[in-house]
Amino acid sequence: MSTDTATHPDTPEAPPPGAFEAGLFLAGAAFVALLAGVLAYGLLGARVTDGLDRACAEAAFKAGQQLEASGDLDGAEQRYRQALEGHFSRPEQRYMCGRSVGDLLSRRQRYAEAVEAYDALPPEALSEAGHYTAYVLSLWHSGQLDRAAERGRTWLGLAEQEQNREQRLWANNALMQVASARGETDQVLAYGAAVLELDPASVAALLVARTLLARGEADAALARVNAFIAATDNPAHLEEAKALRAAIAGSG
Repeated sequence: MSTDTATHPDTPEAPPPGAFEAGLFLAGAAFVALLAGVLAYGLLGARVTDGLDRACAEAAFKAGQQLEASGDLDGAEQRYRQALEGHFSRPEQRYMCGRSVGDLLSRRQRYAEAVEAYDALPPEALSEAGHYTAYVLSLWHSGQLDRAAERGRTWLGLAEQEQNREQRLWANNALMQVASARGETDQVLAYGAAVLELDPASVAALLVARTLLARGEADAALARVNAFIAATDNPAHLEEAKALRAAIAGSG
């Protein structure tokens, strides 16, 4: 009986030489391509996730600003805090968001929490005079007088460097109030004089007058009150000033 394969069509033909090695090569190449694809997807996925995170953080911050402007302070605070949990494209955006939390808490008279929010910021986040306004007021109202005085001096120094009249006025006024709370009458008079030089109609004149009266300088106190009465047209302040003038007259 012949063993010719032509008489046995069901008999498989032998693979050509090198076919097995070629198959292994192709399988290996496919595996390498798969690994490269997984790696590329991982890197791209990380970038996409990072991009979404940044976009979400910045969108939450903008939403917070809009809510605060509309008067929804609870919603604004929630959005600001949500934004701080993410990432921003630039550090200054994060600083703005952090300051917004502090400003909002101070506005809501949650002074101790506001101080915590400001303290969490790095020094470079507080680079302008206006960044200290609510910070110092929160320190003062939360009873942290030594820190309020320290930060207030930094605030005033920046305001003077910037030649910002409004910030100089506010910083001197805050430092005057802090000095009064600390019983530092010389400082009250010095900061009060700086306030009145910038704004002769400032109600700070009445604290100055009371401080002078407490030091036994009734004539100087009376002169200060009279100057204030001549400078202001605020009905409530006028009433308070006239009552103080009567008290000074009665003290003699």
